[in-house]
Formats: sequence, C-alpha cells, structure tokens
Amino acid sequence: MMRASRYRISTEIIREDYLRPANKRQGQTIYGAWAAVDSGLQRVGLRVTAEINATTVKRIVGGHGKADKSEVADGVRRLLRLPADYVFANDDESDAAAIILAWLIDNGRIDV
Repeated sequence: MMRASRYRISTEIIREDYLRPANKRQGQTIYGAWAAVDSGLQRVGLRVTAEINATTVKRIVGGHGKADKSEVADGVRRLLRLPADYVFANDDESDAAAIILAWLIDNGRIDV
C-alpha cells in the first residue's frame, strides 16, 4: 500500500540572478552556460521560473548583504538544522542550498 506524501512535488526552477560580470569573458561564460541550461530544460518541458539576486540570498541566509561564503554556509547549516561541523562537498553545494532557501523564505513558502 502506498502512503500519500505530505510534500507537494514542485517544478519550479530558481536561478541566482547575475547582473554584473567582473569582465566580458566571465559574462560570456555565465550567459553561455545559462543558454545551455535553458535549452536543456526546454527540451524536457521545463524552464527557469524565478530568479533571486545574490545580495538577497546573502542577506536572508548569511545575515547581511555582504556575507561571505562561510557565513552563507553557516546560515544554510542553521536553517537546515545541520550540525555545526557539517561539511559541504564544495561552495557550489552550499550556494545552491542558500539560493533555494532564500527564495522560499523571501516568497513566504517557509517560515524561519
């Protein structure tokens, strides 16, 4: 017998907004990657549904708009109630968690 899940499946895809590349090459790399991701998503009937900027992510998760990587990772640990010594595989892992947590909080989907 299957048990009904209390969680709703979502097809929302959130991306961190990227407004100011440090240089032309960096912008080309980021926007090229976005184009590839968007194309791949489109092939399976999905699309990026929302964006959130880095300052908002840092403010909500890291405590202030200029939070560094370690402050953001600490905020993710706190919000997810992970042990203080929990080690993320890399900065991308904690950043991805921070982006979705910030978006969920900012849009009233979860309370903290």
